[in-house]
Amino acid sequence: MTSNSENSIPPTPVKVMRPGHIVDKWRIKALLGKGACGVVYKVEDKNRKGYCAAMKVEYDSQEFDRTLQIEVHVLSKMKENRDVLKIIDCGKRKHYTYMVTTLCGKDLMALRLKIQRGFNDTTAMRVALFTLYGLKQLHEAGFVHRDVKPGNIMTAANRGRDARFLVLIDFGMARSFVLTGEDGKKKLRPMRRRIPLRGTVRYCSMNVHDRTEQGRGDDLIAMIYTIVFLTLGLPWSQLKDEKEIMSMKKSTKDVTLFEDLPEELKIIFEYLKTLGYSDRPNYEKIYNLIMAAINRLKINFMDPYEWEDEEIEKMSKADKDDKEEKEQKSDPMKTAKSTKAVEATISGEADEEKKLKDKDSDEQQNTSNVDKCNKLLSAKDLVSSHSDANENSHMGIISKTRDSKI
Repeated sequence: MTSNSENSIPPTPVKVMRPGHIVDKWRIKALLGKGACGVVYKVEDKNRKGYCAAMKVEYDSQEFDRTLQIEVHVLSKMKENRDVLKIIDCGKRKHYTYMVTTLCGKDLMALRLKIQRGFNDTTAMRVALFTLYGLKQLHEAGFVHRDVKPGNIMTAANRGRDARFLVLIDFGMARSFVLTGEDGKKKLRPMRRRIPLRGTVRYCSMNVHDRTEQGRGDDLIAMIYTIVFLTLGLPWSQLKDEKEIMSMKKSTKDVTLFEDLPEELKIIFEYLKTLGYSDRPNYEKIYNLIMAAINRLKINFMDPYEWEDEEIEKMSKADKDDKEEKEQKSDPMKTAKSTKAVEATISGEADEEKKLKDKDSDEQQNTSNVDKCNKLLSAKDLVSSHSDANENSHMGIISKTRDSKI
């Protein structure tokens, strides 16, 4: 859930619960965000003092598509990935549905507004790499996000080293792009002839303006527009009318758009524009280009981000003095896993380290919670309650497996 300036759907009044209100075992602590038909709160487990999480509440409405069921379904398909939001709980009330997930920090739009200046290259290139990593995980699960923007990229909730990890949120507009046939084999989901707007016009690709089906490359184009916005700003940032934004996107030359930015971003953007709906992006190529810029600019992953305060900066410097951190600073993902594992993930190879992760009680509890949510918010309910124009079901047949070759 993001600020009104980032919403893809115009806001409408929604009921806001006050601090102290109880929803099942969760106590409302604070309002985190409000959107078109729902609200996000910071909540605390009343049975576990100090255990906080994020609760997303979606009110029943005939005016808007129901997206929370889609989000639960997408997150359940990605539950084995350690670096995505985890579903903790969910439930239904008379007038609303809720989902509780791990608590994140601030979104990049809020942080950009806070510092009142563009991000430097040191911050921007790390944002690009973490976003690429998150999108590839989503794509390998068989979904496109369809609303990549600063407001949907968040920092981790913890301070210090973990605060440098960025995560994607808000999968309510996600769509499956694979089908499973009767023979159990997967295939690409056919394109529709024309679809309604899905996304935020400031960052979306030309395909979205043309109302054509979005593929994996369109998510990555939105990622690049997001990086440009966070650094220099987009030429159409102040425009509201979609036709005017579309016209300026067409007329703005790449050399102008990426002026004063690492040249690798322009190369990536030009490559992404060659991709069609059915094309699988070369994630390794994109990763290598981002890392080339990071190495050329001598960017250190343990340096504070542009938005970090003095306290975090001191912690960062202390971390760099630690021997373990010195061994990790050459690659961003070592805050979560080894360089070998990350490069394997980006290149599409098997991530062997996933086989070694601990099966502690929290992970077992998360699996139980996901199963509960799947029963409560079933795929059948999801299909019947959320539709795009010219199609009976927004999600259609949900892919049961993953296949990076599609």
